[in-house]
Amino acid sequence: MYPDGKINKPTDFRITRTNCPFDNKLKQTFPKGRALSFGICFFIAAATGIITFFIWKKWWKIEVEELKIKEEISISDTIVGLTILIEFFQLISQGPDIRPLNSLLADAGDAVSLDLQTFVKLENGTFWWFATAIIILCWLWALFCIEIFFQLDEKFNHIWFFRNLGNLADFSMPILGNLCFIPFIFILLEIFICDNSIGNDWLDSYLTIDCYQFCWQGDHIIYATLSALSLICYEPFAVFCRPLWQEFQHELHVKSFPLYLMIKAVVQVVIIVLNKTLKRSSNIAHGFLFTFLMMLYIGCFYKFKAYKYGRFNLWHQLSLVGVAWVSLLSTINFLILGSSFPWISFIIGGWTITILIGFLIQRKKYPSLLYRKKGRETSTLFKFAFSFSAKSLASRSKIGFRKKINTVRFSFFKSYILL
Repeated sequence: MYPDGKINKPTDFRITRTNCPFDNKLKQTFPKGRALSFGICFFIAAATGIITFFIWKKWWKIEVEELKIKEEISISDTIVGLTILIEFFQLISQGPDIRPLNSLLADAGDAVSLDLQTFVKLENGTFWWFATAIIILCWLWALFCIEIFFQLDEKFNHIWFFRNLGNLADFSMPILGNLCFIPFIFILLEIFICDNSIGNDWLDSYLTIDCYQFCWQGDHIIYATLSALSLICYEPFAVFCRPLWQEFQHELHVKSFPLYLMIKAVVQVVIIVLNKTLKRSSNIAHGFLFTFLMMLYIGCFYKFKAYKYGRFNLWHQLSLVGVAWVSLLSTINFLILGSSFPWISFIIGGWTITILIGFLIQRKKYPSLLYRKKGRETSTLFKFAFSFSAKSLASRSKIGFRKKINTVRFSFFKSYILL
């Protein structure tokens, strides 16, 4: 036995092994950096709520007629259905850590949310490559929105660039503006998380996701500025264009209610902010608050419908129930710290019961109003829906869509600049 009471042979190294360019003993929490990071995150959440309410009240306070007759299902309808599944995993990834219970489910959530730490070794500047890609996509998204607002593909249809820019904009709106909303905001906010340091000065703080990168100097100043500008350009346009995409999809039968799309945007930003702030301080407090927020979210759409098709509303609600269930069990697991097996059984059992109840309710209450014609292959439908052809241009040339664009585009830019 050694003098310090240990029986294991001590290491031959004087400095503790670490993946960072400094000794682990130097690491410490940086209160001023944490306060700034949290302040930025909460400001983004508050600004999102205010801007979203303004956008909804001024432009999208409209009603959508429910689907009452049978329609042939389109690729656009399929995309809306897949969105429910993808957002299910995205919400799980932003909730309490479920990796101690099920790493496969955690990996699925991290994959669709671009939580890079799970799959890539982010050190020595690797994170900046991913941040650069996200920033470029955000600015590209802003370009697509300008193209749609001003219908540049119609005005300059004789120019190959603008003609194909319109098709790319049509294709990208549900992907970049909706499915990528959580991953983009998640990565852009990560640039401001510098709440650890090796000293007491601002320049001693380092990027939490990559300890090789010190904050508020060099590359970090550049990326923090670009990230802030990207958030300003991306987020308001993404919120505004979510309902807009539906207006020129004449094959889309399962439309979302604009109020749902607005509320969803605010909730998504709030859970990202909670993930970046409260979760770093207390997993238990974050877990219970996240579960409570999901319950409010479920209750909100028990009264206000999300989609104009009953079956989609049902499965959207049940997906949120599934998120709340796994969040609650994960939080309780943090308190008890026992074997993970019974909790996994509870999760699977709860989801199984939820799915069975869903099918029973669907069978009794919600008839199928979408059908697929025999002999029409999915690949053919996909090519027809997203091919670079005149289809998108024709759909956007409808009188109703042209009138709506001409009505809102200048007022949107004017109001956004004033904000």
